[in-house]
Amino acid sequence: MLIRLRVLGSLEKYLGGARHEITLDEGATLRDLLDLVDCRWGKELPSRFWDEGARRFQGPVLIMSLGADIYDEDTALSEGQEIMFLVPLSAG
Repeated sequence: MLIRLRVLGSLEKYLGGARHEITLDEGATLRDLLDLVDCRWGKELPSRFWDEGARRFQGPVLIMSLGADIYDEDTALSEGQEIMFLVPLSAG
């Protein structure tokens, strides 16, 4: 199935662009997507964003879809779903 990945903020330079189309097996979960991120980009991601041991984002990185944060790695993904990885900007 096809997942549309949108990357916002400073993560864009590490993932090689703002938009990606990802193909995952039918029935894939967020964990499957994170495993793919680890294989493709894990080595390029700084430790402030990526936990290499757990193969997941950490720190200020949010994962969102359908207007809500996704935290549960068992969350099922669906054909054509857009997933956003973003680092919020802060101003003071």
